[in-house]
Amino acid sequence: MEFERDFTKVKKQAEEIENLAERIVFLMKYRKDWLDLPNCNRGRSSYNLELERISREISYTEDLIKYKPQVTIETSKPELSSNLHKKDGGQPLKKIKRVSYNWIGNHSDIPKLYRAMLTRFILQETTETQFRAIFREEPIENTTPVKWHEDNASELLYFIISLQEKRKIRQSQQQDYKKLKACFVKPDGTVFSSEFKSLRINLETNLSMDKQKAINELITSI
Repeated sequence: MEFERDFTKVKKQAEEIENLAERIVFLMKYRKDWLDLPNCNRGRSSYNLELERISREISYTEDLIKYKPQVTIETSKPELSSNLHKKDGGQPLKKIKRVSYNWIGNHSDIPKLYRAMLTRFILQETTETQFRAIFREEPIENTTPVKWHEDNASELLYFIISLQEKRKIRQSQQQDYKKLKACFVKPDGTVFSSEFKSLRINLETNLSMDKQKAINELITSI
């Protein structure tokens, strides 16, 4: 069991560091494009904002790089490999279930946010119960995804990141795009096919200032 826990932890840490490295490479690759935008100040602002985000995530991952797992393999127990996926009692390990977002703000703000978003950002057919489940750490299979009002993936991503930065929902060390796609879908009910990881790199550049302002005002109002 100790071996399995250490292996899983190291694998997760490696994925987080790899994701961070990819974002740094992407940022450096398109640095000149940003600074050469017709509106140079806007491009520079987006570039600097992404640098700040990466810097924050580097501080989160510094401890991961220093981490040295203590793995002990008892060669005297050949049955170890066959029990890697079982509990001490011999029962198969349960797969960790993916859950919806964890609202860490005042929970009375959730219905306020629902009413403010209805028809403007989410479809009229969305029920309050359905909306609440998206922010109550419910198992994904027990929730019904909310239909976003447009096929605008950048706007949806900006909304989620804004909630995290305003400390309304818990922010993980790296963005969970699978959760995002499971909780929100297009107006026709289909899954967003956009590559959210790439959209985040120049999010403020691609999303109009009017849409950014609308979402900022929405979150500030609750």
